[in-house]
Amino acid sequence: MVYNNEIKFLGLVEQEVLYNGRFIVTGYSFPGKVDMDEYRSLYAGISKIIEEIGLENGSCHMEMKLVSGEWKLIEINPRMAGGEMNRIIEEGTGINLLEQILKIYLGEEPILLEKKKKQVYAKYLTIGSRGKLLKISGKEQALMHEGVRHVHIKPLEGRIITSPYSMGNRYACVIAVSETAEQAEEIALEAAKEIKFYLEPF
Repeated sequence: MVYNNEIKFLGLVEQEVLYNGRFIVTGYSFPGKVDMDEYRSLYAGISKIIEEIGLENGSCHMEMKLVSGEWKLIEINPRMAGGEMNRIIEEGTGINLLEQILKIYLGEEPILLEKKKKQVYAKYLTIGSRGKLLKISGKEQALMHEGVRHVHIKPLEGRIITSPYSMGNRYACVIAVSETAEQAEEIALEAAKEIKFYLEPF
């Protein structure tokens, strides 16, 4: 986020990626872990990009990849990341990022004070086959796991769902919080096992 030419670095989200001929993000860990040298070089790289595009007031998200000790820009978008990203950041920091972005565009100063510090893991679910969705079970059971804050089921019964060939083929998301990244991930993965998709195959 940039306000009056001042860059406000809001956080690093680490991605877990499924490569199956496509690029599908199946997990997000917040805040992501990098060492201090990596963080400094990342911040410097982001600052240079912001300067080059001339962003004075507004927000964007960047996807970066560390290659041989150097950060490479994969993509940049003039918006916050999609999906459940606002909820992920809010669960980890207490900051509603969407609200603060809107303040900038309304000419108001954003307030970026962290109200909490939690580790968050979001697990996105895909399936390995194609068919007509008959039903989905397990949402309530997933929500009963301690540390689970949110479960989102995307498709409606009767829809055609398939193995992933784009980010749109992620059909559920489980968000968990804990004191450590490892615990948050473990909780989300265990809760995600509760969710079952029942298909009429083609």
